[in-house]
Amino acid sequence: MRADEIDKKYALATMRAGETDKKYALVQEELSLIKQQSTMMLEKQVADSSTGTSRLHPHYDEDLDDHPIP
Repeated sequence: MRADEIDKKYALATMRAGETDKKYALVQEELSLIKQQSTMMLEKQVADSSTGTSRLHPHYDEDLDDHPIP
């Protein structure tokens, strides 16, 4: 294999590695956003349940503890 062929293959491999790094960064960013959204949904779900509001509500009823507030 000649030196110029090696240089071309090296340049191509370097370019592909750069593209892979960019795609990986985008996937990591998307995963971070999904985790944030998941956390926010869980927090909202807890806040909208009688369990989540029981400490705040003066007329808390244990029988309604497992039912979401409409």
